[in-house]
Amino acid sequence: MTDNKTIHNKRRRSLPLLIAAQLLIAVITVAIILIVGLKIKPLIEKKVELEQTVVSLERNKVNLENTIHNLERNVNELETRIRETTVFDRNRYQMNWDNAKMLLSGAGYKQERLIIDIIEMKYSGVGWKLNGYSPDVGFDSPSFAAWLLNKNEILLIEPSQRYRLPELLRETDNPGIGDLIFYDSGYAMFYFRDRNGHPFCIGMTPLGIVALEINFGPRLIKYGKLKY
Repeated sequence: MTDNKTIHNKRRRSLPLLIAAQLLIAVITVAIILIVGLKIKPLIEKKVELEQTVVSLERNKVNLENTIHNLERNVNELETRIRETTVFDRNRYQMNWDNAKMLLSGAGYKQERLIIDIIEMKYSGVGWKLNGYSPDVGFDSPSFAAWLLNKNEILLIEPSQRYRLPELLRETDNPGIGDLIFYDSGYAMFYFRDRNGHPFCIGMTPLGIVALEINFGPRLIKYGKLKY
């Protein structure tokens, strides 16, 4: 009995020590966690910062690649324009634009409207713009033709379909005033004849709106018939 009591007393005395030891372990554990946390926090922040830098660099890489692609395309377009400028200058149809209304002779109502629009845009300085589709922005050759046809209700065509003009028009071997001429370089030019019956064409080029000889350089693919 005395032994049991002694053991019980020892247990009662050791209990506070056990609790104190557990508290000490808990305090040490928390301290370690705090110390480790304080040391890890800058590393975590640095990791997040580096990840954001990687994302930013990847975005910049894409932007740089797009910029390089656009610059290369612009260079190629300029090289093409330089080559074509020489060809166009050599094959201009000598027409006095101040007397361009002579083209109205024998033209129907819609043909007259088309010709007047061309003359007005010529004097307004409407210029070349690849994929452009308005007088304010400019036009490439098929876009210029499609826009005029739409405006004058000669042929209603969705802007997205304007590069399909050669497919949409019936081919003819006997073109008339205002019909379209298609070339393998993508040009779409309007067909005209002067008072002497000499054929020539007018359309949008990298030089702007110009009058050219029918065979001004690129291979003529077909004449497309329009209903005036």
